[in-house]
Amino acid sequence: METDKDFQLRLLGYVPLAYAIFFLLRSIYRLYLHPLARYPGPRLAAATLWYQVYFEVFLVGRFSQQLDRLHDQYGPIVRIGPNEVHIKDPEFFDQLFNFSPDFNKPWAAPDDIARTQSFDLHKVRRKALEPYFSKKAVLNLESTIREDAEELCQRLLEARSAQKPASITLLARCFTAEIMSEYIFGRPYGFLADPRVSEQFFAAQNSIFQHVYVWQNSRICKLILESLALIPQSWLPEGHEMRVLGAFTSSIEERIKAAKKVGRKDTASHAKGVLLEDYASLPLPASDQRPRTVFDMALVLFTAGFETTAYTFETAVYHTLANTNVHERLLAELSNACPNAQDMPTWLELEKLPYLSAVISESLRLSIGQMLRISRRNMKEDMTYKQWVIPKGTIIGMSTRHIHYDKGIFPDPDRFDPERWLKGEESKHLHKYLVSFSKGARRCMGMNVAYAELYIAIATLFRRFQFELYETTRKDIDPVLDFLIPLPEKGSNGVRVLVK
Repeated sequence: METDKDFQLRLLGYVPLAYAIFFLLRSIYRLYLHPLARYPGPRLAAATLWYQVYFEVFLVGRFSQQLDRLHDQYGPIVRIGPNEVHIKDPEFFDQLFNFSPDFNKPWAAPDDIARTQSFDLHKVRRKALEPYFSKKAVLNLESTIREDAEELCQRLLEARSAQKPASITLLARCFTAEIMSEYIFGRPYGFLADPRVSEQFFAAQNSIFQHVYVWQNSRICKLILESLALIPQSWLPEGHEMRVLGAFTSSIEERIKAAKKVGRKDTASHAKGVLLEDYASLPLPASDQRPRTVFDMALVLFTAGFETTAYTFETAVYHTLANTNVHERLLAELSNACPNAQDMPTWLELEKLPYLSAVISESLRLSIGQMLRISRRNMKEDMTYKQWVIPKGTIIGMSTRHIHYDKGIFPDPDRFDPERWLKGEESKHLHKYLVSFSKGARRCMGMNVAYAELYIAIATLFRRFQFELYETTRKDIDPVLDFLIPLPEKGSNGVRVLVK
């Protein structure tokens, strides 16, 4: 006679079979009955998200490269997931990333302004924070940017005195991270003071970026990764990435607490370094005043504000030095505009220099901005792309890289060519396709900060120093891996220079 225990064991044995049947039936539905069943694309991608997991996790950040192959094979629209399509067509970008309140982000992070799913909530948050990133507000920040540019120059002078190569990759991140730390938290973190110590932080952060796909798509894995943060730092060896990041997040929490105690009654000026002090007075929902929400918003604003700008900075340095004609023309323009290298023009004056502006635009184009595809989802109505009707609720993705490297818009797209931005009327339309900061209501708020940093830093460095690339080739700068931010191929030592 079968006992209860025997029955339970036999029932347990049916679990794998039940799951297999469920997986089979779900796959049949996705392949043959799903609204996207007729869309072109690999059958495995239509059946399961494990197709993306293979390229993002097991091959480590290479789904962007696979997207190129898929579009070459299937055309401008490809089904890349059970409920996701990807479109490669620059002319569709404006339609997808417009101001429509019907378009939400498919992957939500309630406490993260960059991934706020609801259009309405994002609008409230953006309206409260945007004045701090207006051009007027950033002009108040210019003195801070100049001070940090001077400290950056000191690190380069030290490298010259020591007759050692300087890592532009590292120094660019130290420079932009220090500015964002001062602007958001009200004081410097010390990134520029000792770049070698800061290098541990950036390495740890890059390791976190490598898990961006897991964080975005797996709640279980996200909980596991978050739980690791609860491990006491004293248990971890010195220099361990979790210990380095833990020390940084602890400092953010301390600054948030300090900012709450200080506070400010006058928020009209949006002066430098007061964002956290003003936060409690901003017109935000009560839920956004929770410690976790304040922490996440501060961290996102900080990270988003330095990584991509730093990558654009090092892209500009590499390509300027690698192209003699570009280098000579930039130096000539800067020498003419600034006879005294120790008395640099203001940001507004630098913006008027056409060749410097062209170098920055071309650097933004090649450095892409966000490497990971950008997605939207229309929850209220179907959308149309050519002959395809995309059902409402479908995740629709596009990639900045496919626009910036489109041969029809930018001939010879892999070539660094500032001249393409200096052809008068012929060049005006190009700015429509420069989407490093995205477009529409979710366009990057930190655009003005990024431009100010790029103009001031690039002009200052090239006016004051002569550089020579040191053991650096295009493989050390070309974007390959899509860990949210673009990164070069593994094994790269970044952009390094000898300071003359």
